[in-house]
Amino acid sequence: MTFLAKYDSMPANSQAENSLAVGERIRNLSGLAMLVVVLIHAFNPDPASLGPCYCQIQASHLGPYLSWVIQRPFAVAVPLFFGVSGYLFFVKIAAGKSTLSESMLRRVKTVLVPFLLWVLIGIVVASLMRSGGVHAGGTSELSSPSGWLDQLAHPVFYQLWFMRALIYLVLLTPFMYPLLRWKHALIPLTVAFLVASCLRPQAEMLQELVAGSYFWFGAYIAVHRVPFDQPVSTKVIALLGLTWIGFWGVTAALWTPADEPLMVCLLVIGNMCGIAFLWYALPAKATLWTSKAFRAYLPYVIFVYLSHVAVLGPTKRLLLEASGNSAIAQVFSMTLAAVITVVTCVAAATLLHKVSRPVYGLLTGGRAP
Repeated sequence: MTFLAKYDSMPANSQAENSLAVGERIRNLSGLAMLVVVLIHAFNPDPASLGPCYCQIQASHLGPYLSWVIQRPFAVAVPLFFGVSGYLFFVKIAAGKSTLSESMLRRVKTVLVPFLLWVLIGIVVASLMRSGGVHAGGTSELSSPSGWLDQLAHPVFYQLWFMRALIYLVLLTPFMYPLLRWKHALIPLTVAFLVASCLRPQAEMLQELVAGSYFWFGAYIAVHRVPFDQPVSTKVIALLGLTWIGFWGVTAALWTPADEPLMVCLLVIGNMCGIAFLWYALPAKATLWTSKAFRAYLPYVIFVYLSHVAVLGPTKRLLLEASGNSAIAQVFSMTLAAVITVVTCVAAATLLHKVSRPVYGLLTGGRAP
């Protein structure tokens, strides 16, 4: 008997309990991944995010270590979000509780509306900072339609690229769904990804392509109801973890522009193993999930995602200016900036939700704490 047949033969209350348990684990893991994303952005050595403090990072020779030792392995958080998004988009469709058009319309409220609002907020914040003589991300000339289109493609709050990519992927779902329903759909999807990677697309297009690979993989799991909630042995968990770290180490050591297509494919495989490792290695009742601090933070994950760059940028630059050229002091400053950012965003979200629930709902796509 297949897993699908076993699942369908379960009593309705058992199916509901199973779905709730999986949903809670996804929610917890997504909350942890968001904390990691803030940490990744805090350790981002890119000149655009550091402004004048970039010279300090160069002086301490910390940049390469931030990129490869901290950012690369932790970057599994972003693939996790895309995989979860693909899964959640199709899971109700696969269960017969929603149609494709209904799921697409829900994404207008939960993704498109917040994306447009935060693009506008980013423009306003950057303009105010520049008028006050503070370093801020550049905004295009908005007097022409092309300027506004450029803001949609390159928002001031750079983390919004996730929502932009998600919008593109959702628009493709009517064309991809018939393929995803085929049992062997992963074969043409993998071939298409490999061919597209070898064509060496521009950086942004490659980023969208890689994001899509995780989204469609999560969608495939939902459509075919793959039993990823079943326990696996400790050896399998260890193998997944070693493969994840191993692929990261290989790409870190061998990455060259000439080998970029191969390295990207290795990173994708490694991140897939990393996602599986985190899912199986972190038990459903881990101490972290039940801690008071995590439970207080969890309802506001989406607000932290949407607002953290606005808080993190100025905080990180302020702390780095005080840290001088010491690498240890810089690492401490970036870590502290991440902590301050999360606490500030959660406090702001809590206050906003109490003062005006409609505004909070509008900014977060209708997601209530």
